[in-house]
Amino acid sequence: MVPSLLEPQNEGSTPERAAVVDGGEPTINQARRHHVAGEHEEALFLLTRLLELAPLHPQGSRLASECRQALERECLAAIGSESATFVAAVSPEESKRFTLDNVSGFLLSAMDGATDLVTILDISGLPRLLALRHIRSLLQRGIIVVAAGRGAR
Repeated sequence: MVPSLLEPQNEGSTPERAAVVDGGEPTINQARRHHVAGEHEEALFLLTRLLELAPLHPQGSRLASECRQALERECLAAIGSESATFVAAVSPEESKRFTLDNVSGFLLSAMDGATDLVTILDISGLPRLLALRHIRSLLQRGIIVVAAGRGAR
């Protein structure tokens, strides 16, 4: 028998519900385990599923916030600093071979060597974590580099 997607987590007080995955373990427990292990993206993926089913789940909301903060710190550590400025490390023709999605392409277009990361995050209008993850990816893939003499670690 397949377990219900929503199972009571605690009996007695206000019933909190946790999504249950195939193995029968509540999603919140799996997410906590991933978070403690430093696997914040995996935890956030599970928590997103949980919060789709139970949007007001207090433990899930708190843990998702903690995961987002940890991911932001990881991205900033990989990027260097919020004052860093970036330039394209590849020509427009070379960038075509990277098959950039629209978010990465937009962020790349804002990297002129003079505009710092904080400003790019502000003007992008994107959720901060989403933009940071894309910028980290662009940097790791060698598509952008820190502008010479600006925002070095």
